Amino acid sequence: MPKQKFVDTDTKETIEEYLKVVNHQTAVLWATDCAEHVIHYFEQKYPQDKGPRKAIEAARSAGQSVATAHVFEHAIHASTYAVKSVAYATNFDAIPIANERTWQYQHLSDLGQTV
Repeated sequence: MPKQKFVDTDTKETIEEYLKVVNHQTAVLWATDCAEHVIHYFEQKYPQDKGPRKAIEAARSAGQSVATAHVFEHAIHASTYAVKSVAYATNFDAIPIANERTWQYQHLSDLGQTV
């Protein structure tokens, strides 16, 4: 069986455009929320590994979301890693992948209006 390749949704482009108009604080918060939103996929597969959850709880950040505090453009990468984790956890099922991108866009939109 050939290795499956991750294919993102068109919503990523919409998110990238929206990130151009939100402030830095919103992008940092959103990138961190993206990591937290999908952590349950990791925890289902590796229930004994509490490292990623502790990283999120301790610093409210993980992976690229940490870099977002320094480099604004890293926010989209944090969300892409979150979507990739959904893809691998669901055997590349397009529905949860699309649902995650939709949640990300809606959450970013909500944060952009409140911060």
